[in-house]
Amino acid sequence: MDKIEDEHGTWVFIVPVSNLVLTKDIGYEFKVDRITFIDSSKLPRIRKRLGFPSTLSEFKKRLPEVLDHFFGKSKTFATMRLTGVGCEMEELFLSHVRDELSLLTLSQLGYSRRNYQAIPYISEEGKTGSLSLLMLNVGKNSWVHSNQDTSKLGELRLDKEWINWQGSYFFPLLDIIRGKTKLSNSWRKDIRSAAILAGQSQQSTDRTKCFLWNMIALELLLTKQGDTYTDMLPKRVEAFLGWMTRWDSCKFEEQIRSIYKKRCAFVHAGDQSSVEISDILFSDVLILNVLINIAIHPVLFKSKEDLVNFSEKVEAEKVLGLKSKIRPKTITAILPIYRDDDYKKI
Repeated sequence: MDKIEDEHGTWVFIVPVSNLVLTKDIGYEFKVDRITFIDSSKLPRIRKRLGFPSTLSEFKKRLPEVLDHFFGKSKTFATMRLTGVGCEMEELFLSHVRDELSLLTLSQLGYSRRNYQAIPYISEEGKTGSLSLLMLNVGKNSWVHSNQDTSKLGELRLDKEWINWQGSYFFPLLDIIRGKTKLSNSWRKDIRSAAILAGQSQQSTDRTKCFLWNMIALELLLTKQGDTYTDMLPKRVEAFLGWMTRWDSCKFEEQIRSIYKKRCAFVHAGDQSSVEISDILFSDVLILNVLINIAIHPVLFKSKEDLVNFSEKVEAEKVLGLKSKIRPKTITAILPIYRDDDYKKI
């Protein structure tokens, strides 16, 4: 007998989401790209639009103990409709949900401090864990026992404050990802992949993963095949941020070369020891500013080739000692001010 999930058909998928709150300000509903995130209170009112063939109350009567628990376990759900073989579409749906939760997590970059960010996740996949540790001082026969939280607490609230901030770059970035702006397909794909990786970096509490995802995202956005990354990364970032007085005073070029060497040591030699929280926070600054300027200048950067040409022209002006006319006045820089506790935990 064939399993239901092996059948071909049009499927409506729905899954609970934790640590994500949709408020009245956002209309209790938000669509990132392919996935619709919706507050449980709104589900019954729009079930036809979502594709439910019957009311939720009628549906729950079929298996009340299971479905009452399912719909009651979260205030927020992710849903999508797909056509194909059920088990294949399930895998695709969950992949889309995870990617778009990463994008929502990315919206906190620049909006809140990394070590206080919320991590929305599917169902209970990211349930809070703890680390229990016992330390014994053999010489003195003394000991200490401690318990530490190993995941981040708190909820990402899509409210008026969040909406007001996201207009600065996240909503324009979503327009690119959704295909509402005219960019080359390969460039749009790179931007989407880089944004997801940067979001995964924000989600992770593993120091080396945070760092590596950020570095790969930067390479996707700023480099092309054949580049010498050690030289090109600083030049491409300088095209965006070199006008700041802090570019020289904070030794941005030197820091970029340093984190790229650490990236290479990690990838090619497995050396994780040199990656510090300060490297992650610095790469956060780079990702934030590159994404902002790409998102708000879709006409200037219609392709990666446009970005490379822009960088080369800015470099030529610098070599000739000319005042830059290539950078538009709308080029933006956001430089967070970090506190001591930002360097203690990610």
